[in-house]
Amino acid sequence: IILNVFQTSEASSVNKCLQFDGIDDVVNAGDINAFDSSQFLTTEMWVRIDKFDAWRTFFCKFQNLANRIQFQLYNAPGKIAVCVNNNANINKEGNQAYYYTPDPEVTIGDWFHLAMVFDGTLSENERQKLYINGMRRPLTREASAKGVIPTHMPQTSASLLLGAEKENGAFGFKGLMDEIRIWNVARSADEIRTNIESSLTGEEDGLILYYPVHQSDVSTEKLTDNSSQKQHAKLINFNNETCFVDRIVAVPVVAATHPEVTYSHPDGIRIAWVRGSGSANLVFATDSEIGLPQPERNVTYIANQEYGKGSRIGVTNWYCVYNGYDASASIKGLSPSTGYRLAVVDYNGASGSELYTVDSTAVFTVTTVAHEKKPQQITFLIDSAIVEGHGPVVLSGTAQSGLPLTFLSSDSSILRIKDGMAYPGSPGIVSVTASQTGDNDWLPAADVTRTVIIKEDLKVPTVKSSSANLKKTKPLIIGGGVLIGTGLLIGIIAAFAGNDNSESNQPAMINDRPPHDPVMSIVP
Repeated sequence: IILNVFQTSEASSVNKCLQFDGIDDVVNAGDINAFDSSQFLTTEMWVRIDKFDAWRTFFCKFQNLANRIQFQLYNAPGKIAVCVNNNANINKEGNQAYYYTPDPEVTIGDWFHLAMVFDGTLSENERQKLYINGMRRPLTREASAKGVIPTHMPQTSASLLLGAEKENGAFGFKGLMDEIRIWNVARSADEIRTNIESSLTGEEDGLILYYPVHQSDVSTEKLTDNSSQKQHAKLINFNNETCFVDRIVAVPVVAATHPEVTYSHPDGIRIAWVRGSGSANLVFATDSEIGLPQPERNVTYIANQEYGKGSRIGVTNWYCVYNGYDASASIKGLSPSTGYRLAVVDYNGASGSELYTVDSTAVFTVTTVAHEKKPQQITFLIDSAIVEGHGPVVLSGTAQSGLPLTFLSSDSSILRIKDGMAYPGSPGIVSVTASQTGDNDWLPAADVTRTVIIKEDLKVPTVKSSSANLKKTKPLIIGGGVLIGTGLLIGIIAAFAGNDNSESNQPAMINDRPPHDPVMSIVP
């Protein structure tokens, strides 16, 4: 695996990489038809750049300016360019799909993992991507690139080359190259990261070419293809005595800088920084140490976002909270209103052979914010009048926080409350109070009190008759009106006159009733 390919300057190793002289060295893999009119490509490799010169090429399939696939240095130090042209009208559209990194991304003397990805099925601004050390980097359109990025790569008879633009070595790259992988699929960031520090079997889906340099034999003047395609490439113009060299990993030349807090919470923060030239970064955090952290070389630190749970440096309180390829990290498990020191560390080398560098500009102090609880309000409504003996009433209400409410009755003999239900008791007036005491994030809410009257249950009036065999009730006429039905009281107590069992339909008249001989009365 690549983990063993990486070597420090203090170690002994027979692992090799390919050295280009920047004059006429070139690797020729021949015409690979798999890319003709294809919509997918991923080219990835480890490179160490020894000199910045404009347009020096890592990889290409170059027929002419109008029909090419190219991955190269831009015309400014540290910038990388990618290009896919398919029958471009050069006079009208310029370098149709030529893009480059707006800022310097690579340095002299450090190893970088570079990956160019093309996916013609996506929207134009997503078709071309560049990843450096597993992290996507921004691209900007070259001023002369006035056309659109094509949806398909060109169909050409051009050879696939490494280290130069032309078969004669023109625009040759000066530096080292290793672990070259070319795919006819568009690999995702996660897929690239998964294999960034491990070798391949050669049988992976979509893998067209795979050149792990240390498996090649210089005497054959070929670069061995370890994929299932076995498309061995020719080494042209290389010096057999110097083209394969030990792959040596050194301390990163440039350390990370400009760390800043991008998000703060009482128990956590998120930080970002400008990456240095290391292939990856560590972040250490402490609540007590001073000075710079001093991670030990050849020691692998296991990260944990929860402060205090990751690997620590020796017996110090510098804890590893991040280890990866991004330029940002989240740290959790912090205490509110507490000061912490954080350090971003660059490193090269794989597990067990890391070489670290840290600069004072990448160490900073941050104080977590105080825990500010949010205010909340209660919404609570209840009927203001309930008849005694009524069935249980559901107490409904909500707090802004979503936390449960507590209900309290001022007199449980009038209204008893249990499990969010109110049970009416004896008549009277009672107060019901809704409360919410808050939690770690919410302040207590102001109580809301409602007044409830429990009314006496007045029974429905009934009609009593002194006649056991009364069959009909005669309507009561008052002032010419008719009071229909029994049990209806209109502010007066009335009585029916007469006590006969006749079938007469004539109404009984009040004036006809003997004054003190009621035979029927309406009672409560």
